[in-house]
This record gives sequence, C-alpha cells and structure tokens, in this order.
Amino acid sequence: MIPVLTASLMRELDRRAIEDHGIPAEELMDRAGEAVANAILEDLEIGEHQTVIVLCGKGNNGGDGFVAARYLKEAGMQATCFLIGAEPANLTGEAATAYRKWEEADGETRVIQESEAWIATAPDVAEAAVLVDSLLGTGASGAPSDLFKEVIEDVNDADGVVLAVDMPTGVNANDGSTPGVSVHADLTVAMGYPKRGHLFHPGRMLSGPVIVADIGIPVDGIEELSKPVVAMADTDAIL
Repeated sequence: MIPVLTASLMRELDRRAIEDHGIPAEELMDRAGEAVANAILEDLEIGEHQTVIVLCGKGNNGGDGFVAARYLKEAGMQATCFLIGAEPANLTGEAATAYRKWEEADGETRVIQESEAWIATAPDVAEAAVLVDSLLGTGASGAPSDLFKEVIEDVNDADGVVLAVDMPTGVNANDGSTPGVSVHADLTVAMGYPKRGHLFHPGRMLSGPVIVADIGIPVDGIEELSKPVVAMADTDAIL
C-alpha cells in the first residue's frame, strides 16, 4: 500500500526530509526535475530534437520545470522555458538556483507577464511536441488569475502532449476540485506520493495517467501526522 497525501502533509514530509534526514532541498528538486525529463524521454517516447516548452511559475513547481528543461536539453531536446507571471528576480530559494543552472547551461527563458507577450508565443505553443505544466503545483487552491487562465486555455487547445508536474494547474491537490479553468494533462508526474486530488473527480480525469516518482522522501511517522491515513494498492506506481 502507498499513502495518498494532502498538500499540507506532503509539505511536512518535505520538511522532515530536509531538516530531519538531511536531504538538501536542492537535491529533492533535482530528482523531481529529472523524473519529469525521464517521463518525457522514456514514457512518452518523444524523439530526439523534438520541441518541448516548459511553462514555469515562480515557486518550487516552476523550479522543477527548470531542472527538467536542463535535463531535456542535455538529452538533445529543443527545450525552452516560459516564466509566467514573474521576473527571474522574483525567484527565490531552490527555484532561483534551478533557474541559474538553466541559464548556465545556455537555456532560453522567455518572460511572460502580460497577455500580449503570451499571445506572441502562440505559434511556438501550437507547434511544440510537449508542453510541461510546472506553473503552480500542489500549492494552489483558488481559481487561476487572468494570465494563467489564458495560458491554461491555450495549452488545452494545443496539439502537443501535455505533462503536468505534480498536479495539473487549477486542480486542488486535496480534493480534485476545479474552482476555475484547469490544465487537462495527458500525463502527470507526482512527486514522492500521489495526492488525493489525483483520485477524486474532476482531478482524476484532468490528471491523465499518474506516474509516482520516487524522489527519496522518507515516509516514516506518517501515521502521527494524519489519521486515518488514506492509502491505495501499489499499482506499479502508475494510477
């Protein structure tokens, strides 16, 4: 059996992994981004030199996206990051480190802060083989803002494969609800453990198949944090 977590319980396990087990936060992010890249290269079987657009928010979910883009570029993919709703100077912590390493790898980042800039990217979005949603992750609970709403709608209209990092943007990680527009993913890579929003509709439908990536977060003491613990049978880490 594998536990199915809420967003707050996942954050607590992240904290314990970092503070109690001594796993650097940067290392956890690196493992998460690598898992996303591997899903594209292996599970989606996207050929070399194909175009991948990674849509990054300013938080840790966006940091995972920058790491994934770096691994994809190293593998020969044509990866470009779009930083949505923020400037690079707004990035902090591990997300800022991930962005810096992406820049050091000569990665291209387009900063999108208003509708006009997003509209200008329409041809690239339409032609991309893969669109990676690393905008908000498990931390969002309300309806996406106007710019994010526009991005989500265009992603859903695009022909490329859509991969969500942890949770499709717009889906509540705790109950699968969608207070506004939401990304409709073809595949989701869940970090560490599945979230309850992956199991309950409409989040279940919007997540697509869910790959649970083991990024090395210990689960010891989970019973102390959440009673009762929701769990599911291990189905080879794919829901």
